[in-house]
Amino acid sequence: MLGPRSQFTSQTDKLQTKQHSTTEEGLAKAITGPHALYTTVEPCFKRLSGNLPCVERIIRQSSWIKTVYVGVQEPETFVGQNPGRKMLEDAGIQVVHVDGLEDEILAVATAGHVKDA
Repeated sequence: MLGPRSQFTSQTDKLQTKQHSTTEEGLAKAITGPHALYTTVEPCFKRLSGNLPCVERIIRQSSWIKTVYVGVQEPETFVGQNPGRKMLEDAGIQVVHVDGLEDEILAVATAGHVKDA
């Protein structure tokens, strides 16, 4: 399912709609041609929960995800410095920053996170 940060997340690794149900591995077979992924926050390279990070999931789908549009870089207070952009670019996926929504995105994304004093 697509999570609150437009992440590929699912406890069962199944993506389901009323018409389709497939495993993450089945996506590359089901989706043809180049597509773009739009995300508010830069995809994570590490999950504090131990789940597979978004960057790795996107790279697994690099046969059809060719561009990732990002509204804001992941705040360092989440998991520290994020090398995700470089990892995506090294895998042949273009990363494009979309200007203009940073303040609104960060207000929502950082709600509840403790700020350093």
